[in-house]
Amino acid sequence: MNEAVILGKAASSERSKITTILLKREGMGNLWHSLMEIMSLTWSLDVLQMSIDAQTGEPFITPKYGATTQIVLADQHEDGPFIELWKLFAKMPIRRIHELNASEPVSDIIIPFAGGSNTLWQGDWEDLLCRESSLIKTFVSRALTLYNVATSAKDDDSVVVTYIRRTNTRKLLDEDMHMEAIRKAIPHIKLSVVDFATIPFAEQLKIVRGTDLLVGVHGAGLTHLMFLQPGSAVLELLPEGLQHKGFRNLSQMLGIVYFRTHIKMHGDASGDDQWQFDAVEVDQHQLLDLINYGVKSLYNTGKKSYDIL
Repeated sequence: MNEAVILGKAASSERSKITTILLKREGMGNLWHSLMEIMSLTWSLDVLQMSIDAQTGEPFITPKYGATTQIVLADQHEDGPFIELWKLFAKMPIRRIHELNASEPVSDIIIPFAGGSNTLWQGDWEDLLCRESSLIKTFVSRALTLYNVATSAKDDDSVVVTYIRRTNTRKLLDEDMHMEAIRKAIPHIKLSVVDFATIPFAEQLKIVRGTDLLVGVHGAGLTHLMFLQPGSAVLELLPEGLQHKGFRNLSQMLGIVYFRTHIKMHGDASGDDQWQFDAVEVDQHQLLDLINYGVKSLYNTGKKSYDIL
């Protein structure tokens, strides 16, 4: 911490009536990184609600504490698109540490675990066996409630396919041509191409909740699979040689059907981290086969009823 607030000598020594969650975010624009931090906070607070204070015989915090809990940001990042998620347990306005001064009332301080310590971020280079995660499902439910996103029945007779467009690194070459070919070649689908970075997070959640098949090149955008309805599917296009298993494992924990394939990097593909930057390319026939496979796996879900051959 490079900043601090020195309380005046007259500061009260009474038990605090305010709880401050002191945060120093790693960033604000990467959905995966942000959710790892926010989930770590929610689990930290859940543990405090389950743990008994030996002095009072009561939990350290209870749900009623939300009304007197504030988030104080110690970083210099902009608010970012996911700032509202930090309000899951803190109903007071979010503040910056430079806004505080010596007149602040005494406050209990909570410093949550860092996002990088989140157990969900461990083992994402290995195939895990976990097939159920109540912790993640609880977090998803809380997030949907916070943004007032209803879970409506999927009564569409077409398979709703959402393709995640990347505009910076790992862009898919000839993307528009590929999307047009998919629309023409594969029956019973509604295909949308979405750049989530241009859409408010609440709207992102609504789009994902109505999606049957989520498709995208490996990247933070695939974190949205966390908010798919059970029984949906995801197709991950991995740069050649990359054996990242994070989205595969997350899908399995949530009852989401997961498909993957590796596609070619466009460039010299040299260096261990080159996959993070190079554009990718795929043979159109290969892509059509992949999408067709994922779509047909959903031909008999909800109100859809089609032969696969």
